[in-house]
Amino acid sequence: MFTETTPYQHKLHMDWSDLPRHVLTSILQFCSHSDIWNSRLVCWSWYLAVYDRQLWKLTSLQITTGDGFYHSSRLLRRIASFIQRISIGTERGQRENFQKVLCLLPWSVLQTLSLNKCSYAVFTGTTLGILKHHISEARQLRSVNVGGLPVDDDVLGVLGQVGMASLEEVDLTRCFSVTSTGLLQLVAACQRLRVLKISYSHLSDDLFQVLSSKKLKSLDRLDVVATFRENSSQLSTRSWQCLMKQYPRIKVNVLLNNLEEDSVATVCRNLFPQSSPAAAVHFKGRVTKSCIQLVAQNCPNLKSFIVHANPKAMGSTDVGPELVNLMSSHCHSLVHLECTGVSVSHNSLVELSRVGKDSMVKFLLIGTYQLLVPIIGYDSKLSAEARKIVNRHQSRSNALYVYHTQE
Repeated sequence: MFTETTPYQHKLHMDWSDLPRHVLTSILQFCSHSDIWNSRLVCWSWYLAVYDRQLWKLTSLQITTGDGFYHSSRLLRRIASFIQRISIGTERGQRENFQKVLCLLPWSVLQTLSLNKCSYAVFTGTTLGILKHHISEARQLRSVNVGGLPVDDDVLGVLGQVGMASLEEVDLTRCFSVTSTGLLQLVAACQRLRVLKISYSHLSDDLFQVLSSKKLKSLDRLDVVATFRENSSQLSTRSWQCLMKQYPRIKVNVLLNNLEEDSVATVCRNLFPQSSPAAAVHFKGRVTKSCIQLVAQNCPNLKSFIVHANPKAMGSTDVGPELVNLMSSHCHSLVHLECTGVSVSHNSLVELSRVGKDSMVKFLLIGTYQLLVPIIGYDSKLSAEARKIVNRHQSRSNALYVYHTQE
């Protein structure tokens, strides 16, 4: 027996192929590239959506030179005329595939290029030559990420020539083949530069002089990464003052990664002068009490302070009073305080909770390597005093998370 289907029931049983194109492309942009590639086999409308220009304006194409290279290169050939954002990842032994990808890229329309996931081993002299040859065609390039790769001053020279009117973001962190001269030429050429990410060894008074010149229209952010293998000359306080005068709202983010004990103090003095513009500071591996004090005194605009310390390097040094001073000094600006692998006394934890209730901190994590109080005292007194204070102010999203890895 056949029953008549009403128009409303017919709408409830709509096929997926009837989805409007703009809705389908909005969904596909959240899928992985393998899923996007396989979805073209569903039906004709999905096939057309995969090759839709609007989809690839919203999505960054991620190309791997390993197992999925065949599908990635095939997709790249089909959408090469309108793809704007590309991220490439390689492994050791994939040099030839990587060179093929460089030749396939739509350099004339490319706006974002990320190579930081590529293996260091694929960058031979031939690869750098191919990169320099093709990057000269990228007249619309806005963002380049080559962090950790052996790019040299010649590549930066070509990049400066093509990016004079378009380049806005450059990531050169851990590019140890880049000299100060090459970086100066790049920065001086790119007048629309907004975000600059460099290594600590690239810092110099000459660089700050160029950054502070009126040639740059708006520098919004400066990221500095310092590692154990880098050295830098002494920076003058005047260089920082000129930078802040030219860009009053600039945000400086600093990462200090596994610095040696004899160098961490010198690096901090260079990076955190009086009235430093540092907005986020991240210590990884090692931090000293004097460094925390320096940040607390000289960084009035600090919003995030993170310490992921190595317990073996830190020992049982109590940094609790310094953290209390840090939060007290920046109670109206600090929104994120996270410290793990450090030793904090019980009294300091209680004081942190008290200061935290009057501050703007929304995330407070103290992961102590050594809680300098018997575990019985931790269970009773801290639960009754510190957590009680914090729980009263949950409406302000204040939170104190305390855990320990060693009794």
